[in-house]
Amino acid sequence: RSPRNRSKLLGELLGAHTAKNNAPEVIIRRKIAYSAVPLKAETDKTPLELTYTPPAGATGFRGFARKVKLTFTRSISNVKDGITTEMYGVSTAIIAEAYERVGFTKIGGAFFDLSNKLNTATKIVDNTYSDLTISNGVRLALHPTQRGLLLNCDLSSRVTRTCTVLQEIARIAKAFPGNEKAVTSEELTGTLCATTYSQDRKRQTFKVKAVRYDLNPNSVIPSRPGQAPQKTTFKQYIETRLHEKITDLKQPMLEVELSKELDKDGKPLIVYFAPELANIVGQSDAMRRNGPLQQTLKRQCLMPPTNRFNKIFALMSNLAKDTAFTGFLKSWGMEIIPKCVNVNATVLPPPTLKNRGGNGEMAQNARNHSWLVSQPIVDDKKAAPKHWTVLYPDFVDCRAFVDSLMRNTINKVSTRWPEPELVPYTAPRVGPARLTNLARALENDVDANTQFVLMVLPSTDEDVYLKFKTETLQNWSIPSQGVLVKNVTNEKNLLNVSSRVGGQMLVKWGSLLWSTPAGEQGTLICGLDFATSSRGEEVVALSAVSGSDLSPVKDVTETYRGKAGAAIAKTIGKAVDSYKKKYPSIPLKSIIVYRSGMDEGDVPRIIDEEVLHLQAACAKQKVNLCFLASLKRSHARFYPAPCGCSVDKDILPATGYSFLMVPQVCNIGTATAMKFSVLCNNIKELEQDGGRLQKLTFALCHMFQGWWATTREPSVIMYATRLAELVSKMSKPELGAKVDNGGHPVL
Repeated sequence: RSPRNRSKLLGELLGAHTAKNNAPEVIIRRKIAYSAVPLKAETDKTPLELTYTPPAGATGFRGFARKVKLTFTRSISNVKDGITTEMYGVSTAIIAEAYERVGFTKIGGAFFDLSNKLNTATKIVDNTYSDLTISNGVRLALHPTQRGLLLNCDLSSRVTRTCTVLQEIARIAKAFPGNEKAVTSEELTGTLCATTYSQDRKRQTFKVKAVRYDLNPNSVIPSRPGQAPQKTTFKQYIETRLHEKITDLKQPMLEVELSKELDKDGKPLIVYFAPELANIVGQSDAMRRNGPLQQTLKRQCLMPPTNRFNKIFALMSNLAKDTAFTGFLKSWGMEIIPKCVNVNATVLPPPTLKNRGGNGEMAQNARNHSWLVSQPIVDDKKAAPKHWTVLYPDFVDCRAFVDSLMRNTINKVSTRWPEPELVPYTAPRVGPARLTNLARALENDVDANTQFVLMVLPSTDEDVYLKFKTETLQNWSIPSQGVLVKNVTNEKNLLNVSSRVGGQMLVKWGSLLWSTPAGEQGTLICGLDFATSSRGEEVVALSAVSGSDLSPVKDVTETYRGKAGAAIAKTIGKAVDSYKKKYPSIPLKSIIVYRSGMDEGDVPRIIDEEVLHLQAACAKQKVNLCFLASLKRSHARFYPAPCGCSVDKDILPATGYSFLMVPQVCNIGTATAMKFSVLCNNIKELEQDGGRLQKLTFALCHMFQGWWATTREPSVIMYATRLAELVSKMSKPELGAKVDNGGHPVL
């Protein structure tokens, strides 16, 4: 694990013990285990020496059989008695080991029964790929609650193939003589594979980047950048280090790119695998493009919710009867009880969505909480742009799209927008000319008086998108919108695409497509998120809306180095100033902040570095503060889970106030809930009525103007996240002064 994540788990471990006695020897994730020393005080900052010792009954856990020392300095706070719930990270590592001991293979975040030990696999009959199998697995996570540790499970499926990669290469060579190399490269590129051998009782999974016919087992291993020339061959390495035998000396090697590991030049590390020692456990790019095959797989994997739930429960019940699985857990004093937990939940009613002028409620689809967007739902008080431009590649005819855009969205909502100026430009798909031609067109061909630019992007090339956004937002200080060529030329979805693009254009110009009476008068609601820029600076983005109708107030960004406290205080100050200008007759009483991008282990750091500074800033403004942490990785899975389902007791930690919510519609299987934890609250109304905070959060999940349905996170977080990512990738850390029109134009 990374040092940051390792320190989080260390914090959980150290926070679980008091100075009364030494802690027992325990495991923390993967290969590292520690025995903690007693703590002298709640804020003891002295260096702590933590020593790993193989625990009794589990010697050699994860391949370690020797002592390891680590000196670690950390500010310890909130030391509590007991280790039952605080040690859930340790328990997760033990359960993961138990799965691998019974033969399950970990791929991504799930464990799969590739060997079909539990007899749950499904054979797929297909003329092209005769050995396709859907192997079932389980995604799991532990959740500390008032009842103890709950094991949260969800069924996962993966398409597997029982043959080795070498057997698949031989099959292709027989079917396509003379063209086998090209077909093999096409079929295997992007395929997920797993080694037939195990290291530390774990099969390694990888995705094939290329099939190297210029290399074979007798070839010398290519040297990495900055490394001395190698003398060892692939065959020698495999036999001496992996203790495996190679029989086919003419087989090509599989090139794999390790994106999480970098060489000395900062590029992804390249490694090689032998096809003979790997099984295909995933689909190739060619299979993913095979429409009939994908429909077959879809019918097999997408089962009714009841069947999916029963399959999860049967799989876990069978595991609970496996002696190898239960025996290993028992050696650690753990036991899985195969029972589902029933909880009482509240289903929140959807908020009343209205147009800006109050001309009636919007039609909502009760099944998926979506709403119509082609209706005249905006009472637009803002002056329309006098001149706007559509910039498009010269190989595309965008006239039909522009006509649909004006007819079905713009003119239905705001009839004052003039017809746009169409400006074509030469747009090669690759090479440096794709940027120089765009810069030349923006500089020379687009009218200097234009107030809005809609660009048809030739591809998903991020460099082109950032060049376009940098020029319009930072240099010209005007809002802009992008749309892909494939969407503009799709005649079947032209109405849908033009309606969505037109709606986003109106929002960026300062309009509001819909609103809801939230009822939090005198309240400023903010979303907070962070990103790291290419310049090495941190970017904090804040998006603020009014608590009365959730209409936009201000979008702010600040860059900083070091701790975030001062930058956050600045953003809050600017948002408060904008609120006072927009609502001079309504005094500001309180601020509610939603913080995104957090894990459970980040809470102590967030309190020290962010919450305390926010409290000081709010005290200076003489307003109350409520700070909520939005946790995507709550791992709490509900079944059934209607949209708006909310739980705030029983299966949540006993300390503090938090709640789990499913703001989106889930029609298949279980639903992963969002967790919101209140880290600070001195707003008396919210302390007395926790359901009020849940209703506000659910209403915010309906207010993201870039999507015509509910979102998983509140709209203020969605805006802040997009804003932070966009600004972090731009060449300059600030936006143009004229860009903020009171809405969310930069998004």
